[in-house]
Amino acid sequence: MAKAASKRRKKIEFLDGYQLGETYLVPPDARSGRAGILEGFSPAGDEVIVREWRRKAGDEDLVEIWKHELRQLYRLAGYPGASELICQVAAAGFDKDSYYIVLSPSQRRPLKVFLESTSSRAAWLRGLSQPQNRIRIWKNVLCIVDGIGILHKEGIVHRNLDEWAILTSAGDEPDFQLTGFEWSLRLSSTTDKKLDDLLGDSGVISFARDWHDLALLIARLFNIEEQRLGDPKIADHRVHEHITAAEVRLLRDMRAPGLFDNFNSSQVRQRIKEIITNLQAFSVANEASWLLVFNLSQTSPLSRTVREASSQEVEMDDKDGQLRWISDDLSPSAMLVSTEHDGRKRFWLKGRELAFELRQFDSRKRTPSWRMAFVSKGIPKGELIKPSEVEVPIRVDALRLFDIGKAHEAFDRVIDKAPDWETLFSTLNSSDKDFSSPSDRLVTGFHLLHAIDVALAATLAFPVEIVSHQSQERTISLKYRRDSSLERLSSALGMEHPAERLAQALAEEELDSSDGWILSESLNIGRTSQSNIELEFAHLSEEPADDPLYTFTEQLGVNIPGRKGYLQPLDLVGTFTQLQRRSKALQLLSEHTELVGTLVDPRSRISDTHERVKKDSSFQELDLPKQRALEDILSVLPLFTLQGPPGVGKTFLLRDLLERRFRGDQTSRLLVSSQGNHALDHLLHEFHSGWQESGEEQPLTVRCKSRFNRSPPSDYDIDSVRKKLATGITSSSLISVASGQVEQRLQDCASGSGSGEREGRALEALILRSANIVLATTNSESLATLLDEHAQFDWAIIEEAAKATGSELLSPMMLSHRRLLIGDHKQLPPFGTREVDRLLGDPSRLKEIVVSLPSLLDRSVAHLLDDEIEVRLGNSVEEMEKTCGQAAQAFSLFKSILLDEIDRQSTGRPGRKTGGALTEQHRMHPAICEVVSKCFYDNKLVTSGRREVSAKRNESWIGTKDPSKLPSAPIVSLNMPYERTEIGAGRFEHEPRFTNPSECQVVLEAIANLSVQEHRLGLPSLVVLTPYLEQVRLIRREINDSENAKQSLKQFRSVLPDGGWVATVDSFQGNEADVVVFSLVRNNRAATIRRALGFIADERRFNVLLSRARERLVFVGSREFLKTISEPLGLESRQDAAFLRTYLEVTGKLGKSGQHRVRDVRIEDIKA
Repeated sequence: MAKAASKRRKKIEFLDGYQLGETYLVPPDARSGRAGILEGFSPAGDEVIVREWRRKAGDEDLVEIWKHELRQLYRLAGYPGASELICQVAAAGFDKDSYYIVLSPSQRRPLKVFLESTSSRAAWLRGLSQPQNRIRIWKNVLCIVDGIGILHKEGIVHRNLDEWAILTSAGDEPDFQLTGFEWSLRLSSTTDKKLDDLLGDSGVISFARDWHDLALLIARLFNIEEQRLGDPKIADHRVHEHITAAEVRLLRDMRAPGLFDNFNSSQVRQRIKEIITNLQAFSVANEASWLLVFNLSQTSPLSRTVREASSQEVEMDDKDGQLRWISDDLSPSAMLVSTEHDGRKRFWLKGRELAFELRQFDSRKRTPSWRMAFVSKGIPKGELIKPSEVEVPIRVDALRLFDIGKAHEAFDRVIDKAPDWETLFSTLNSSDKDFSSPSDRLVTGFHLLHAIDVALAATLAFPVEIVSHQSQERTISLKYRRDSSLERLSSALGMEHPAERLAQALAEEELDSSDGWILSESLNIGRTSQSNIELEFAHLSEEPADDPLYTFTEQLGVNIPGRKGYLQPLDLVGTFTQLQRRSKALQLLSEHTELVGTLVDPRSRISDTHERVKKDSSFQELDLPKQRALEDILSVLPLFTLQGPPGVGKTFLLRDLLERRFRGDQTSRLLVSSQGNHALDHLLHEFHSGWQESGEEQPLTVRCKSRFNRSPPSDYDIDSVRKKLATGITSSSLISVASGQVEQRLQDCASGSGSGEREGRALEALILRSANIVLATTNSESLATLLDEHAQFDWAIIEEAAKATGSELLSPMMLSHRRLLIGDHKQLPPFGTREVDRLLGDPSRLKEIVVSLPSLLDRSVAHLLDDEIEVRLGNSVEEMEKTCGQAAQAFSLFKSILLDEIDRQSTGRPGRKTGGALTEQHRMHPAICEVVSKCFYDNKLVTSGRREVSAKRNESWIGTKDPSKLPSAPIVSLNMPYERTEIGAGRFEHEPRFTNPSECQVVLEAIANLSVQEHRLGLPSLVVLTPYLEQVRLIRREINDSENAKQSLKQFRSVLPDGGWVATVDSFQGNEADVVVFSLVRNNRAATIRRALGFIADERRFNVLLSRARERLVFVGSREFLKTISEPLGLESRQDAAFLRTYLEVTGKLGKSGQHRVRDVRIEDIKA
């Protein structure tokens, strides 16, 4: 035990159940705020170190210190690799006597304990005359250097580096860990004044402080007197008899930060590695050498290779000269590697120029062995084919080189003392990797999903032949062209023939091709090219039926270079850019052990943040479900999932959360992400509107956008922020001490002209790393950049999480140790859900597909696959089934985690909540809410009291001109005739490219009959929704041609980005309007729900369309059609149609109270 130890109190409430030592290693000091240190075991029997801060009267400062260290540990926990370098928190809490942080040291103890111990275990810390002992110390110091590097990248200065702040087991492997963060500070442009006063000192706080403290700590380990280290009159090599000049120089440089303004962990690490290399070279000189025999002669191919590599400077008959050249080539260290070809493994010693193949030496005196390695072949090292990833460095000092003649002479003298090369080869023999652990299986599941995404995206490139090109009319006619590789890929994936899929894509537009198409000469999928031609689909000619012709219009008049090409959706370029970013993110995932562990078992890493909600006026304004959710969210780490049904005010809750965070800690950095841009823009507007109203200084906020984003610029775009900051610097007093050149560069940076582009990019990167709030989509380039830099935020908040795949959620989740996921799995699922579910449902078939993908995919995309995917998937059917199950959960990650937690809570099991739901809505009219709640939310979604009142107050706001054509009610059904039962009805539903002109006519009539009264809320908003893009286009055209409709729309305002009135259901999720007119389109004779409704049969899509309206919902479609497909005659009612039966039942009951009215549309009304 440490000499400073003192007796510990017996009665401790928080630590009841812990078995702790009777004395403190370090007693707590309430005056200075220094933590006491105890060792012992947790109630579960795990080794722990307890840091204790003794309470005192008026201990607000002490609470801040305790919370501060806890925050720092949590902040650092999510950094990749941090778990090995920085001691992790096992628990934290307080009682009436003290505040505590319980650390999980994994058999480590404070370094100070070992330094004061006389046990043989720590002898290497004292035997400094032995280079091997100093090597062990320096290798351990590298762990601390890497830990400090993480701190500094996060802008944190440790300020407390001593023997108590480092933990170790004093074992053979380097394992130093950092702890003791109570005095650390985060350097920031905005600081917490109270904490700054509490932790600050009279000196300058900078990263150099940590390097200075580390240098003094190492000096104490080496028994170097600080006075001698700091005395410049004492030469480096005379400071200590056993410490080399290089070691002393490094310590002196670290101790004098003024000489190294840019001193960083990379520089320190490099110099320590050089010290270790030199110490190893010194140590190995006295050890047995590795024997190496070279076959050199005037006729030897090896001699010829050496001569060529030496640019003919070494003569063929000069064996000594050849050995000297080889020795130089292998200096300072050669790398031992292996290759494998045709089932045979070969071993090579790789130098700077050549790689030498090693074989057993046959002395003809004994059986050949690997005590002497024989070299008869050398090749340029770049010609090695797939060398092993594992390489073993061998110092040239440890090699003893012979030509073949001298090897025979010396054989008997040296062979018995020589080490066996096979001991080195064994380190290269990486056995088959085992990916069967839960963590590895999760990572494999993500790789499997990525392989599916890449393969499905590749099928969207269609081979075509150019039949005609009318340059004046700017039209191009194309037809499908056979391509065996793409057809085999489609077949392997169980998809329809590419020709059929192309026809379907252009006919039904189930692919989101609204942005147009690209015609490219070559199959460089997803890549931009100047030869690419942008097209817009015009019409289809079905003659001949088996080889249809597709006509497109050009965006620009261009020359068509050839007769063959590939047609792909315009957004496929962006898709493959996102897949490339995702591929890089997956490569980093294995390093994020904290995140992987959290996703495998979200409850295994729960920690109490000890943050409590201040129940102020803004808290009281929240409804009860929001208040409960806020308390739960703030109290738990590392993950919380929150379901947000339509209209519950998720944005209002997030705004309150962001404001609380920054008022509590102005140095906070928060990442807000979403799959789409609308949610981010809406939250940004709401948050900063509230902040401006308060008059407080706004957090530095950056809105990251793709260069293809067409939205208007804002003050929060990174380009605008950069110009504002650069302009601020040029107009500040700082510029008076800058040179003219610096001033000009700053002015260029502000304007973006001259040399300012490069400086502007550098400043933008700095802004991104230091901004308080960064808003970016889950697939954005900015997140990829932040991942590359190992950036970390204090919180990652992800909106619309249910609409994103698990793969899309990874990047933002890897950027913080604390995550809040908000979404609604009962609304639209991730894109491609049906295809992914189908493929994962056949594990054996899927494995065959994935293994064959490299040969089926074009090389422009095959590189996106994981090289180890086949090994990861394992050999047995059972392993593949487990992986597919894991991949299915990973795909719908938000849904999987949330439902597991809701199921846990429903059983009454104890434990902290890590998920919840908002259940009080403020958007929809109560009648509309009742339909949505009963159809999709088990009747748990309720309307707030305020919304009940406003619904009554707004009754006269939106009315009707002619109730016989448009009844007045919150929900109106314009009931179309059912094609199957209406005599003489003909076809209502037109295909291909689904449209319903009859419904279009009724929609226009409904719009024309709307009337709006003057109201305190101003103009109401309106949108027309429909599932199909061609119906959108048809209604848009008809509105433009209808004077009545255009005149009526002047009473309303648009909520669409383009200022229009019509949109698809899918594009409108997350948005809302006072009036929603919905056109169902489908009306046919099909018997099953899937055939009758197509992709509209997904109840999550129906949920979206029913829940967008605030005041009025006008449903245009056949109720009899819906009733027939939900209750097929003579067939058992299908579970997947239950929501339709509920919809018809609830709206029928609402009709009795006048909340739902039906107008039966007659055929003659339509034809008229």
